[in-house]
Amino acid sequence: MTRRASLGAMAFAAMSAAGAAWAAEQEPASLSRSVAWVMEPGGDPSRAQLVQVAWPDGEPPPGGFPVMILLDGQTSFPIAVASLRAQERRVEVTRVKPAIIVGLSGIKDGVHDGDARARDYTLPGPNAPAGTGGADAFLAFIEEELKPALEQRFVIDRDRYAIFGHSYGGLFVLHALFSRPGTFRRMIAASPSIWWQEGVLLKEEPHLLAQPRELLSRIGLLVPVGGDESPDAPGLSEERRERMRRSAMQARARALTERLTAAGLPSDYLEFPGENHGSVIAPAIGRAMRFALGPDA
Repeated sequence: MTRRASLGAMAFAAMSAAGAAWAAEQEPASLSRSVAWVMEPGGDPSRAQLVQVAWPDGEPPPGGFPVMILLDGQTSFPIAVASLRAQERRVEVTRVKPAIIVGLSGIKDGVHDGDARARDYTLPGPNAPAGTGGADAFLAFIEEELKPALEQRFVIDRDRYAIFGHSYGGLFVLHALFSRPGTFRRMIAASPSIWWQEGVLLKEEPHLLAQPRELLSRIGLLVPVGGDESPDAPGLSEERRERMRRSAMQARARALTERLTAAGLPSDYLEFPGENHGSVIAPAIGRAMRFALGPDA
């Protein structure tokens, strides 16, 4: 390292330490018109969820506000709130309706629990790792505990719930669609892990397809994926390329939407060019706002 680079690094370190000390004395940043609280599904503190809620500025419409629930709320909630509020400011252009945004994320000892999503969003399977497979219990929590809690606090249109999930979260969204159709009016399964446990999710598909066509026609499904979620994407290691071949993200998602559309459930497959499995989250949420809250929702 040159002397100039060394002095620069020392100065940066000193500034960082001073900045950290200064920040510790300030109030934390927060979103306006938002609140957070903790819920323990089924009274079990080991499954605790941080519930973050943001609401629009203004009176609710006659039927109440629609609701968008987002899984992995530690990431998706602030993106969704920013996206929706930006679109609401130009409602004459975007035609996106005001809505209540809800983020869910597992917590442990007061901080984000990175293992909770594997527990809560996945399905059981013969070779599933320990600590996974809790999707049914988590769906019951949303239906039996979360929704009533929201409806006690806010003026909500009970027929206008939407849900967004990415990766394991997308798997969960599809499980909710297959096992409890009608629970959500609009469903966004971004880069869904259909590959989980050799595609065990797809065993539930016949249950959905056996429902009345009138019910199916009222549900909307959007499946966004990254254009680079392909084994042909540039710059991949051979290991990563092989993992993408096995998961077949794009092919599975596209085939699913084609089958459901043919069965009478409006389903859209959408690729975002140049986006990978992680970077697709933000644009997918932006599109989800229009899909779930736009004029045709």
